[in-house]
Amino acid sequence: MQKHREQVRQGFFTAGLHRGAFLEEWGIPSRTFAIPAPDCVLRPNAYGVLQRPYYEIWEYQAHATCLTFDGVRLLTWETDRTDCTPTLPLPDDSRPEPAPPYPPRR
Repeated sequence: MQKHREQVRQGFFTAGLHRGAFLEEWGIPSRTFAIPAPDCVLRPNAYGVLQRPYYEIWEYQAHATCLTFDGVRLLTWETDRTDCTPTLPLPDDSRPEPAPPYPPRR
């Protein structure tokens, strides 16, 4: 953990850094979000059921940094950014039109 803390202190981020290093060096983030993974990666959970992973986004306004964690490990990061609010995906025009409503029963 000491090596991870040193990397955070120097601003040298790499995938796989432990989120505890950020907590110990920078403190609690300004804001956090949980978002589903954008891709269709499914993972087995403890009960043998497949589930879509959720990523945690941590916003540090004082450091102008957005961090994305997969569990406790750093996945991606963006610097020089103070607003990490997730953007909604644009509507997909390739989706078929919904089926018309059923006719009323008589």
